[in-house]
Amino acid sequence: LYRPDQIPRQQSPKRRGPKVQSIRLKLYLVPDGDNVPHLSKQDPMIPIHQSNGYGYPSSHYSDFKCRPVYFHVWWSDEEFKEAIRLLYPKLQGKEFSIYTMDNNRRLKTAPFQIQYFRELKYQGTVIVKIDVSIDCYNLAFYQDDESLKYASFFEI
Repeated sequence: LYRPDQIPRQQSPKRRGPKVQSIRLKLYLVPDGDNVPHLSKQDPMIPIHQSNGYGYPSSHYSDFKCRPVYFHVWWSDEEFKEAIRLLYPKLQGKEFSIYTMDNNRRLKTAPFQIQYFRELKYQGTVIVKIDVSIDCYNLAFYQDDESLKYASFFEI
């Protein structure tokens, strides 16, 4: 038989410690047509993006360092999307997508779900891009100096 200190204990399925109430993410808004700058070093594009209203949220960026943004885990998908929209004035009234980046700097589309980032335990920077849809009916063709050129008008 077992002594009291040798009795096998039942494993509890609960995680020890306090319950997770928020996640923290670093966000970076990339302008249309630009590549994602190297975020781990001082890329010269980051201050240029910051001065134009892109880059890290201005309220969470100072002295060339970004502080993470905290999101509550009980927020719905729409509340999460609106919280991101409120951080960037450039996103007002526009559709946008979010992406995660792997070690080879490839972007992977991410859903607007806080649980996705919580389960993934994502430590990198979330890339935000404004969705640009091309309206094919607004393509205008014109002749200039014997060459055919076209101008496209985007719906943003």
